[in-house]
Amino acid sequence: MKMEQELSLHSKSQIWAKVYGKSRTTAYLKEMILQQETDETIQSGLEFLQMNGYEWEFSQLYEEFMNSGEPMKEAWVRLYELQLLLGSRNSPYSAIREELETMEWFSAEQRCYGQFLLARVHYAMQSLHVIDVYNELVRQLDLLPISLLKGFLQLKKDRIQLHYHWKRNELIFARKIAYRSLRESTSTVHNSEVHMTLALTYLYESFEQSTYHLNEASSLVQQYKLRSLQSVLTKRVIPFVMAYNGRTNGITTTDVAERAHLLLAKGENEEALALLETIQDPTPLEHYYIGKAKGDIEILGQAYGRFIHEQSDHFYAKLPLYELNRLSNL
Repeated sequence: MKMEQELSLHSKSQIWAKVYGKSRTTAYLKEMILQQETDETIQSGLEFLQMNGYEWEFSQLYEEFMNSGEPMKEAWVRLYELQLLLGSRNSPYSAIREELETMEWFSAEQRCYGQFLLARVHYAMQSLHVIDVYNELVRQLDLLPISLLKGFLQLKKDRIQLHYHWKRNELIFARKIAYRSLRESTSTVHNSEVHMTLALTYLYESFEQSTYHLNEASSLVQQYKLRSLQSVLTKRVIPFVMAYNGRTNGITTTDVAERAHLLLAKGENEEALALLETIQDPTPLEHYYIGKAKGDIEILGQAYGRFIHEQSDHFYAKLPLYELNRLSNL
């Protein structure tokens, strides 16, 4: 018993998973995380709760950290605030980069987490330094002692690689990374996100493969009550895949762009355009929808250029190209 008490949470998780199974092990770890009795629980706590879909417990620990008056815990809070900003529609990348480059770190784990966010910023900004930033992330990650947090950061590194190869149409590499990551991961959130990405990688090749991965993601988000991911899946990802494949029966969404996409799939272009014109500062994807609704070659060409130059997205850039080809053959 004494030896088990001395083991790290990571080591305990490996032992308990073999004895008790994944679900009970995750529940045990959650209780230990919430007690916040060791450095590992402090360093890994917020990430463990987030990556396993414990949204209420995450918000409670987040608030506790925020009001702690302890610089290390407050720094963790700020890192998660910046992560949330990175996921916003009009993310202030330059400001986030500047803050991450000047933040004070209180542990190697925090520094590595900040480097992960910095890699995301450089990737989104199409920075010439993105490879250097990514290599520094790998270097810092290799130096971290084995812990729950290190395991989660390795999964995040997998997501960066998956996204990088997917958006460059290097789909064999992307799927190889995705399937390996699924084999190694016990994170319900990570696995759900990877299945959603895999579904999208098969968009142009196999409706059956896309729906298989959508069903896998749906099973996970329902079983583990991953409300945030369920919203993304049902409002955006499923409608997008179904609309592209013309399978619109019974598919609904409150997302304006995907409602328009479903209307386009039904040939109701004027109704779709009316919705799209309510969107301010359309993304490249929404720009493509507008071009498709209008049958406008110039707008479709602009959408293609935006995918390439703003997002380095050679995968979704195929959408306006396919539409331009269809229009040229009418």
